Amino acid sequence: MSRKSSGNGHWKNPSRIKLDPDNSFGFVYLIVNLLTGRRYIGKKQYHQYRKGIKARPSDWRTYTSSSRLLNEDIKRQGKTNFHFEILAEFDTRGGLVYGETHLQHVCNVLTETDGEDERLFYNQFIDKIRFIPAEFMTAKKKKKIMSRVLQDFN
Repeated sequence: MSRKSSGNGHWKNPSRIKLDPDNSFGFVYLIVNLLTGRRYIGKKQYHQYRKGIKARPSDWRTYTSSSRLLNEDIKRQGKTNFHFEILAEFDTRGGLVYGETHLQHVCNVLTETDGEDERLFYNQFIDKIRFIPAEFMTAKKKKKIMSRVLQDFN
């Protein structure tokens, strides 16, 4: 049985973003494991490119993630136990890369934990940062640093 290739595949669009796969570059997404609450923030292009030219549509409708850990859980627990949501769409490669990395930083995907000190996100890296930091900044320390960074030195 062939799967119908129209529509958004398994991707939900609760924000009612008017998706335009033909004219947009790609989207930033959120995947949530409904059994554990663990999450993943990533990006996906609508098309594959060769030498900067749109070559063919990507597998975005059926794509789950580049995360090996997440894909193992999807295979083991079943796709129906995961929520797939498009958060934002971008017209350019730069916008897409920035949108993903900004959200990953804002959501602290490398360091955020649940109430039991388990990592909240499957993400193992942000752009080229491919490690989980051994130490974290407390909210108090972040606030102190940010006040110094934003201080008026005139």
